[in-house]
Amino acid sequence: SFVSLVSDPIVHRIATMERVFLREGQLTKVCRKQHKPFTFWLFSDCLMYATALPSGVKFKFNRSMELRSVTAVAHTATSVSNAFDILGAEKSFVVIAKSAEDCEQWIE
Repeated sequence: SFVSLVSDPIVHRIATMERVFLREGQLTKVCRKQHKPFTFWLFSDCLMYATALPSGVKFKFNRSMELRSVTAVAHTATSVSNAFDILGAEKSFVVIAKSAEDCEQWIE
């Protein structure tokens, strides 16, 4: 969970007192060769995601994206259900949620 991620030194550099935790969840990132599961954390000012390590209680930090430069929109391809696009200034990708309800909550 988030507690295990907090001990990572990378996170200490990006943690602020003003940051408010909003949501945590598993999303599958659509990749060229194979879709990959990630844990995502949504905060008041950023979106972070990490890969769960084999122990299942610690994470390898992947990326943090500032919300002012990120937009989440429903994915329009009909071949993938419960998907949405994360469009960022530096990186954009498609993720798949576990359900339509979960997808809608992330897009809000």
